[in-house]
Order: sequence, then C-alpha cells, then structure tokens
Amino acid sequence: MMVVLANHPNWQVYPEEIAKRKGVNRKTIDKYFKIFEEAGYLRKIRKKPPGNGGSHIFRFFSDEKISDSQFDIMKQRLNLSIKKASMNYNSDIPKSEMSESEMSESEMSDFGH
Repeated sequence: MMVVLANHPNWQVYPEEIAKRKGVNRKTIDKYFKIFEEAGYLRKIRKKPPGNGGSHIFRFFSDEKISDSQFDIMKQRLNLSIKKASMNYNSDIPKSEMSESEMSESEMSDFGH
C-alpha cells in the first residue's frame, strides 16, 4: 500500500508496474489488493472511456476506509475527468471529420446546420 500512497495523488494504479517495482508477481499484488478492498481501503470501478478503446479499471486507495459517499464523489470526479479528456480528444479532430452527433450546437452552426 505504501507504494501506492507514496506516488502522486493522480497516479493511476497499475498492478503490473507495482509488481515490477517490488520484484514480485502479479498474483501477489492481486492478493493484497483483494485484502485492501475487503478492508475498505481500496475501491475500484470499470469504465469504458469514449472512443474505440476497451474498458479500464480505475482504483482508488486511501489510508482511511473509503465510505460509500466518498466513493460516489470519486466516481463523479472520474466521470468529469473522462468527459474533459474526451472533449480535449475531440478538439484535436478537424470539425470536418466529426459527425453531427459529436459536435455542439455552436460547432454545427459553423457548418450551416
């Protein structure tokens, strides 16, 4: 758990990376993650960010037990971050290549819709 808590607060937790850092196998990390989850110090959620990619597991750790209301706030912030990231991604795509469903009303008015 110290490996996780010692990193930047926005660091995304990758079990493979922790296993490599600590010189243990992935099963060992999974075993400890399960213990932390059952004790309430780890919560996780699987989300499929917008786009063609697959789903991701987002893990939230704390040095105190994570209550349901705290987890709800964490999920809201995650959803907001994903939405912002998606908006930044779409802003890199030329509008002429975007479908109407991907454009805002103001963007569509630029094209006479």
